[in-house]
Amino acid sequence: MKTPLISLGLLQCRPSFRKVANTLLSGAALLSAGLAPVSQAAPVERISSVEKPSKNRLHILMMGPASGDARLAKMQARVDDLAWIYRAPVKGGAESALGEVDAWLAERAWDVIYLDFGRADLAVSGDMSGKIKGLQAIAAKALATGAVCIWGTAPAPADGDGQDRRAVSYNDRLRQNLRNRGVLIHDGYTLDRIPGGAAEREQ
Repeated sequence: MKTPLISLGLLQCRPSFRKVANTLLSGAALLSAGLAPVSQAAPVERISSVEKPSKNRLHILMMGPASGDARLAKMQARVDDLAWIYRAPVKGGAESALGEVDAWLAERAWDVIYLDFGRADLAVSGDMSGKIKGLQAIAAKALATGAVCIWGTAPAPADGDGQDRRAVSYNDRLRQNLRNRGVLIHDGYTLDRIPGGAAEREQ
């Protein structure tokens, strides 16, 4: 597998890469709720079907339960001259995706991998330890590819204090562990709690 085109330092310093990072770290990067697990690893899907020169174009893998095509198409439009965005066909939380991750990571040399399993993980009641271990394992596999890895926190739920406490616990148990590994943090939960933050995420 070839070396990915960018490192963490380049992502932070190069203006063109900052544009890509800002798009991924905006609310448009948050994916929506999960469905039932798939039985086998289907191939990743490129969001744009338009063929363009691919030299020096970044390859970004969105890994988490898929949102509507319109949102990811909007993201692709924002970085159209810089990157291809691909969607892994995840239909569940981190635990259910763990067995399929290796196949998705092996499809190409990824430059950026965005992990967003929080909403799906919180949608299933019960102990969160397995979900958290699953996400940590996926992050380790993503980092091992040499790609820049970004984790999107579980968003602030709108359906009561109980779910909110679960989201806070889930995020707190993962945040420092992933940061120590070198994962960038997209704190959608905090943005949701800022007046107007949820609307900003949709811009």
